[in-house]
Amino acid sequence: TIGLKTSQDIRYDGDCSEVVLLTSHAGSTRYDRTFMESFVRPGPGYSNWVSRTNGFASLNAPYSGGEAITQPFIHTGHELEINYRTGAAGSLRMEIQNADGKPISGYALSDCPEILDDKIIRIVTWQNGSKITDSSDPIRLR
Repeated sequence: TIGLKTSQDIRYDGDCSEVVLLTSHAGSTRYDRTFMESFVRPGPGYSNWVSRTNGFASLNAPYSGGEAITQPFIHTGHELEINYRTGAAGSLRMEIQNADGKPISGYALSDCPEILDDKIIRIVTWQNGSKITDSSDPIRLR
């Protein structure tokens, strides 16, 4: 034998989850779970099958364009890393705002070069580079 675990070797402690897909329309507080199967499976290794599964969020805009603004949060890093994919006719830009929705100087949409491609990891840059000033003040992303 090569030491594979069987279902008899696994101890279930009631702590198991999978990432599911919920959908909602812009501005709605109602979420729909049309697809009941797992959307992001936990992966190999039973240690990954726990209730602390990584989340998944996705935004999509029509050909005419779109916009999303986050709720205020405290940013703890020094850069903004995104995972994205644009179409050939699409692009995105990022803006950092204060909690009141005003662009932070140097981080406005007009300061962010157009981003288009398909990357798992990209550091967002603005005209002054990618570094985000450390602050304990809440920010929003647009």
